[in-house]
Amino acid sequence: MRFEDWIEPNLLKLNTMDLKKVEIKDYSLTPMANNSGQLVLASSQKGEFVLDTPAGDQPWKLVQDLAFDPAKKIMIPRPMAADEELNVTNLDALKSALEDLKIVDVERKPGAVPADLRVRKLDDATMETLIERGFFVVPNRKDPDGPAEILSNSGDITLQLADGARYILRFGVTTGESSAAVKAKKKGDAKSEKVDKAKDDSSFGMDRYLFVAADFNKDAIPKPVLEKMPEEKPAEKAAEKTPEKKAPDTKVDGKDVKPVDGDKKGDAKKNELKKDEPAKKDEPKKDEVKKDEPKKDDVKKDEVAKEANTSEMLAAQRAEIEKENKRRQEEYDAKVVAGKKHAKELSDRFAQWYYVIPGQTYAKIHLDRKDIVKKKEPPKGGAGTGNDHDHGSPDSLPASPAATLEQLQKDLPSPEKK
Repeated sequence: MRFEDWIEPNLLKLNTMDLKKVEIKDYSLTPMANNSGQLVLASSQKGEFVLDTPAGDQPWKLVQDLAFDPAKKIMIPRPMAADEELNVTNLDALKSALEDLKIVDVERKPGAVPADLRVRKLDDATMETLIERGFFVVPNRKDPDGPAEILSNSGDITLQLADGARYILRFGVTTGESSAAVKAKKKGDAKSEKVDKAKDDSSFGMDRYLFVAADFNKDAIPKPVLEKMPEEKPAEKAAEKTPEKKAPDTKVDGKDVKPVDGDKKGDAKKNELKKDEPAKKDEPKKDEVKKDEPKKDDVKKDEVAKEANTSEMLAAQRAEIEKENKRRQEEYDAKVVAGKKHAKELSDRFAQWYYVIPGQTYAKIHLDRKDIVKKKEPPKGGAGTGNDHDHGSPDSLPASPAATLEQLQKDLPSPEKK
């Protein structure tokens, strides 16, 4: 049975409408022997890029552009120059190639290689099969005590989906010749001899090994925005009663003390003033109650009723907000569960295989900065084109009717001269 008859040619089954971010890590790892004959890795860091994919009217957006600083041995931000812009043609080609990522061959992966490409320990035989295909076990720089990572000869790309699942694509070495060359050789094509000699990894037609892994990124799902509960207004404290003024003590050590003469004179003066004041006719008597004035008991009942209504309204409002917050939280939790499930399905699907992709496909999806950013093109049809029929200069403009009339009026003789 032919390979293309039983394998799914569209490897990722990716709908790019669900694709939100593309993260590109441009690096290379090359095995070399040191002076002691031990195998070491020569690392070449170039850059890292994060791109937001087009959504609606929003175009491609370069969110992060980092360049490796060899002196500091870290990635540093690299702002886009004023005369630079994104190469939308290459980015659109990347998106199309991912959506239709075809494979030309598969090989079963050693069982000791985990699906997430993170390992604690591997035997020598498994390590050898990885190295042959351009994959290397590298300690985790962020977590030295944690599991090591299987990195690749030619960088990697991470594809973030809206549901939190993400693909990790890591590119190994070439297989030695392209599938097109093999087919041509079988057909006896004279061109196959030339293709067989193309052993350079950069050759456009060389097939290449590919690792695909999948995991879940919870941060890709927006967290629910929960509305705050309205706080109950603190009950108004009853006004504290002012203490009543006490009459001055008339006893000292149990003996009666007579008020001083000054106090008597003051009291007498107050009594005289009261006698001289006219009686207020309109002043109601103490024992009379105005008909329109509400009774204290009725006022108190109204206040209690208002407080009860306010409490009921507040309780209803809080219940409604609590219900909506619960709905939002449950919706978010359901998205997390669905995203984890999708990521697990993808991980299980890719766990057992090395894949081989065409060199033409690799060239479209393995982009570096010169592929992502380009120089702006000069505007077409600008000024200074040297067109003989250019009517933009002032000398070439015809005289306005107003100017002509003004000149005629100057040339005419004045009535006085007649």
